[in-house]
Amino acid sequence: MRKLFTFLFAALMSASMFALDPQGEDTWDEGTKTLTVNSNPGYQAYKYQDEIQHVIINNGVTSIGVDAFYYCSGLTSVTIPNSVTSIGDYAFYRCGALTSVTINAESLESYGNDVFYNTHANLKIYVPAGSVNTYKAAENWSAYEDKIVAIPAPIPTAVENVQTNEVQASKFFRDGQILIEKNGKIYNAQGAEVK
Repeated sequence: MRKLFTFLFAALMSASMFALDPQGEDTWDEGTKTLTVNSNPGYQAYKYQDEIQHVIINNGVTSIGVDAFYYCSGLTSVTIPNSVTSIGDYAFYRCGALTSVTINAESLESYGNDVFYNTHANLKIYVPAGSVNTYKAAENWSAYEDKIVAIPAPIPTAVENVQTNEVQASKFFRDGQILIEKNGKIYNAQGAEVK
């Protein structure tokens, strides 16, 4: 009987996973498995929710609570706006598939303990370019020093024609680089010729 109760309870929790949002303000896109968070996710708000693959936290949210996304094993990416000033302890603890976190805030008032403990080995924590050292030096975050990198510059989505020293040139993206073609030669963004 106890096993049946445990099974039924687990099934009920899984089926009503987004009933955990007390304000009813967060939204779920079943097709993309994306949770859009519009209110401060509090203590254990989405704990053990394997269905979540992507989290977008909208501007206006100011904190992410302790254990907010604890053990969301399917979670691969999180986007955090500049309005967030606090990330609680263990917020993304044991999110084993988590490979990309973008934090748009220049700094936080509170950097939680073990926020990204036991996440994917290839986790990258993207922060504003001028804030990389701030995040690396933050108390409790030194363990992620090698994972904290600058948010990449925007990547052009289409070929653009640009005027360079009165010579027509084309800018494009290839193999992870922005390249410029001018006079039949190809140059990287630093001006070095590329073969």
